[in-house]
Amino acid sequence: MTRIRDILTTRGHAFVAAGLTLLVGGLLLGFTDITRVGVLLAALPLLSALNARRGNSSVEVTRTVHPARLVVDQGARVVVVLQNTSDRHTQLLLAEESVHLLLGDRPRFVLPSMVPGDIREVDYPIRSQVRGRFRLGPMTLRRQDPYGLATITTTLPGSIEILVLPRVEVLGNGRPRAGGLGTEGAIPHMVALHGEDDVAVRTYRDGDDLRAGGTAGEGGDGDAAQRHDVGVDALVMHDDEGHQDAQRQRDDGDECRAQVEQEDETHHRDDDEFLQQLEAQVLDGPLDQLGGAVEAVFTPQCSCRSVHAT
Repeated sequence: MTRIRDILTTRGHAFVAAGLTLLVGGLLLGFTDITRVGVLLAALPLLSALNARRGNSSVEVTRTVHPARLVVDQGARVVVVLQNTSDRHTQLLLAEESVHLLLGDRPRFVLPSMVPGDIREVDYPIRSQVRGRFRLGPMTLRRQDPYGLATITTTLPGSIEILVLPRVEVLGNGRPRAGGLGTEGAIPHMVALHGEDDVAVRTYRDGDDLRAGGTAGEGGDGDAAQRHDVGVDALVMHDDEGHQDAQRQRDDGDECRAQVEQEDETHHRDDDEFLQQLEAQVLDGPLDQLGGAVEAVFTPQCSCRSVHAT
C-alpha cells in the first residue's frame, strides 16, 4: 500500500503546511474564518491523494516489433497495445516506455480515459547503431489529480528483448580482380598501387633477356617458361651481383685459410727435424762437441768471405 505522504507532490505538501499553519493561528487568535481556510487547505491535498490511490486500475500491455529481425542502422517500429482489464473507468494517464539509450529517446504519450475492456494502441520508432541484445520495457503509468496536488506512479510488468544483428554484405558472383591463372590469360599480372608491379609467368619469346629471369621450369605445353618481370630487371641483376660478390669473398677466405694451414705444417716439420738433429748429436757425439752443435744450429747462415790481410 502506497503511503499518502509519498503520493503528495511538492504543491500538495505546501498546501498541507499552509493549512495547518492557518488552522493553528486561527485557533490561537480566535479567528473563525482563518480556521476554516486552514482546514480547507489541509484537507484538499489529503482528499486528492485518497482519490488517486483509490482510482488505481488494472492495465495490461503487450509489445510487437516490426520487423522482428533487425540489423545495424535499420529502423523499426514497436507497437504497444494497452487494455483496461478492470471493471471501472481509467483516468487520464501519462505513459513512459523504458528503452535502452542506444535505441533512442524514451517515448512518452498520453492515454485518455478507457472504459472496461477498452484497447488503445500506440507505436514508436527505434534504431540502433551497434549490434547486441536490448530490452524494451517495463512501462510506467503516472496518474495525477487535476490540481496537481497528488500523483501516483504504477509500473506495468512485462518486457521483451530485441536482437540487433551485424549487417551482412552480399558478395557478387563475378570473378574477383587479380584472379588470373598466372599465365597469359585475361589478367596477366596485378598492378601494384605502390612500388613495383607484381610478377607473372609467361612462355619464352625470342629476344627475352635470359640473364634477367630465365627459369628452369617449363610451361604447361612443355616449352621453357620465361619469368616476365615488370620493372624488376635491375633488381634481379643487382641481386645476382650481390650473390657473386659474396661467393667470391667466401672463396678468398677459404684460400687464405688453406695457405695459413700449409705454412703451419711447414714450420712444424722444420721444428721436428731440428729436434731430431739435436737429439742425435747429443746422444751420439762427445760432450765437448755439444756446444759447437748448438752454436751451429742457432747461428744464422750467411754468405760471407774472410778477407786476409796481406
